[in-house]
Amino acid sequence: MGISLLLIQFKTLIILYISTFLFGLFLGQFNVSFFSYVQKNVDSEYQGRVFSVIFTLVSILMPLGNLVFGFLGKYVIQYGFYIIGFGIILISLYFIVKNNVSLEYK
Repeated sequence: MGISLLLIQFKTLIILYISTFLFGLFLGQFNVSFFSYVQKNVDSEYQGRVFSVIFTLVSILMPLGNLVFGFLGKYVIQYGFYIIGFGIILISLYFIVKNNVSLEYK
């Protein structure tokens, strides 16, 4: 669905491929950084509980996200993919900088 929406926005396929690649790259970086952070900062006896809470919240909030960005997205946020992508890039860059700073002090 997202790629079909991107096809509407971008007339040149190379821009579409580059933007999709960058979105996937930063999304992967965010996921790895987030779960690494959780594993480092949560005691090992509580990690299973914390991960189950995270995945439960994601599963519960997914229908709400589908509602907002599915039915109401056209009216609420016209450029939702851009905002979400930019947010993921900012959060990923924060974790990259934070991990580099913490590695310098070790």
